[in-house]
Amino acid sequence: MKPEKTDAEVFQEEIVRACRQRVRSDRGKRFRGACGEWFGFAILTGLCVLAIVILVWLIMRVSLACGDLWRQM
Repeated sequence: MKPEKTDAEVFQEEIVRACRQRVRSDRGKRFRGACGEWFGFAILTGLCVLAIVILVWLIMRVSLACGDLWRQM
């Protein structure tokens, strides 16, 4: 007669079983997932570049305005 499993052992077995099932279901999606990640990376990169351009433009505008104020004083 086998000793009863503890809750931790049962939980660990369930995690292992779920991970194996997920690996099996992910095999066909690997290429599509990689393309999706690259697409998301491209969007994030574009947004970061746009934010940097806007920030530089704002800094230039503020510095020009401050220069004009300085000349008027």
